[in-house]
Order: sequence, then structure tokens, then C-alpha cells
Amino acid sequence: MFSQRTIADGSIRHGNHMSEPEWMPYVGVVTGSIGALTGIAGAVMGWIAYQRSKEMKSLDMRRELRKAVNEAEQNAREATALLPMALKSRERVSAALGLLKSGGLVAWQEQFEQDQAAVQELIGRAPTATGLEDLKPEDLEAKLNEAHKFQLELGEIVDRYKASIAEDDKHRAAIERAMLNRLEPRG
Repeated sequence: MFSQRTIADGSIRHGNHMSEPEWMPYVGVVTGSIGALTGIAGAVMGWIAYQRSKEMKSLDMRRELRKAVNEAEQNAREATALLPMALKSRERVSAALGLLKSGGLVAWQEQFEQDQAAVQELIGRAPTATGLEDLKPEDLEAKLNEAHKFQLELGEIVDRYKASIAEDDKHRAAIERAMLNRLEPRG
């Protein structure tokens, strides 16, 4: 088993022990190797996580772009239906108020013609969701910005004509009240 040996100071050592300076380098090598392996593993895991995050960002941007394109298509359909409805509304209310040939209606109609042309131009350059799989993240971001710009420009026009119809509705209500007041018997 272990042998006993007496050291010069009188203490007894058991077994085949190395002296302190002999085993310290081995501990250093083992802990250094473990640290190096841990560092390499951490670097590999970090790189893998970075690649996955890039893929996830691309997927998120593709999904966001598809959503923006769908909203843009919906806004385009809404604008296409809303503008003629707003024109009819304004012309009917103006006729009821006796302002059919007024300068205000002529100016409104001129703005309407400009906005209708702008809507057609916007629809002509509407963003699409085709070919998204091949785009780089930078290109996806640029296309997403285009879709948002399209929505803002079209939304501005749509909001203008929603407000116009709301204004016409107020005039209709006033006309209706005036007509009811005339029909009420006085006495």
C-alpha cells in the first residue's frame, strides 16, 4: 500500500505524494484546458445564436412586409370605393343647399380630380409581396419602408374624403332639421 517516510523536519508523509511544486503545473494545464474548451464552446454557441437571430429578423421583416402589403391593398380598395362615394355625396349636398355651381364646389372638385389621379398613381406603384424569400434583410427593410410610405400617402387621401363625407352628413342633418321645422304646424 502506501509507504511511510520521514522528512527532515520530523513529519511523516504517507504514500507516493508529489511535492507542491510538482503538481501545480498539472492543475494549471487542466484548468486552462477546461477554460479554453469553454471559451471555444461559448464562441460557437454565440455564432449559432447570432445566425439564428439574423434568420428570425428576416422572417419577422417578411411577415411584417406581408402584413403591410395586405393593409396597403385594403387601403387601395377602400380609396377606390370611397372617392366616388364622396363625390356623389358632395354634389348632392351642394345641390340641396343651392351651391351646385359655387366656387367652393368647383375647388373641391378640382382637388378631387387631383386626388383621384394621385390614388391611381399610388395604386400603380403599390408594394407587392412577391419575391420576398430571395431578398436580403436590407432589401426587406427598404421594401417595408416603401409599403409604410404608400400607406401614409394613401391614408392621407382616404382621411380627407372620410372627413368630407362626415361634413356632408352634418349638412344633411341640418337640411333635415330645417325641412322638419318647415313642416311643423305653427300656431
